[in-house]
Parts: sequence; C-alpha cells; structure tokens
Amino acid sequence: MIEMDVVNVGMLAGSSNIVLVLKEQDGERLLIMEIGPLEANAIAMALEEIRPPRPLTHDLFNSALGQLDTRIDSVTIVDFKDSTFFGQLNLDTPAGPVSLDARPSDCVALALRGGAPVYVQPEVLDRAGVVPAEETDAGDGGGDEDEEEEDNDDDDDGGTVH
Repeated sequence: MIEMDVVNVGMLAGSSNIVLVLKEQDGERLLIMEIGPLEANAIAMALEEIRPPRPLTHDLFNSALGQLDTRIDSVTIVDFKDSTFFGQLNLDTPAGPVSLDARPSDCVALALRGGAPVYVQPEVLDRAGVVPAEETDAGDGGGDEDEEEEDNDDDDDGGTVH
C-alpha cells in the first residue's frame, strides 16, 4: 500500500465539481476524486482544525468509536471501477481488526479526525493517479497552460466517490 497525504479539497476552476486531492508521500502522483459538498466541508474543517459547537456526523462517529474502545487504524482507497473510487475503514477493536466498506471521502474525513494514515492500493494509483505538469519560469505564469492542466486532471480523475 502507498501512504498518501491530504493536499487539498476545493472546487475545480471553471467547474462546480468539488475534488479531494491526495498526494503520495514518497512520490509525486496525485489522486483526484470528486466528492460531495458535505464531505468536502467535513474534510476542510478537519484540515483547518475547526471544531464545530456541536458534533457533526464524522465527529459523532469518531466519538462513538472512542466510547467503544475502538480506534481508526487506517483508511484505504481499495479500488477504482467504472469511474468510481471505493474505500475501506480499518478499525482496531477490542475483538480484533474490523474493515468496513465506506466512501473514500468519509474515510478521509474520519482519518483526519482520528489521526490515522490514508493509503491507496498501488493498482488504484497506477490506474487513476496523475503526475502534475512541471511549472516553467518562462511566460506569464500559465494562463492557457493552467486551464489545459485542469482539463487533463478532470479527464484523468473522472471518478466519483461511493
């Protein structure tokens, strides 16, 4: 498995699509996934370490796990089929390890709250990962080149989260 860092969550330029961007820790490939607005908000809040006055769903789930003496060991993006990413929540429970099928966006939101690592299966990163275009010092800093890169990213990620 390949460990990933959560780089960003936000909207694609010129689009209403919200994406989650993961980067391999020991490489340069990115995994870009379209996610829903609620999951994006949950991830953004965790990245910014914002604590809501009342627990949101991911906070509640994480709290319940703690009350049950269970922790999130890791989360894994396990598959990419028909433009859809699939995730797995790996728990360490008093009865032993338990893995649950979950949307990758929910997995990441929970991992950020629980301090757990995010992994991706190598074959998923091989199929759906993208290498960012190198920036050059020449020119005006991008313009059309940036738009083309975003279009390529959109074509390459093509994935929704389930």
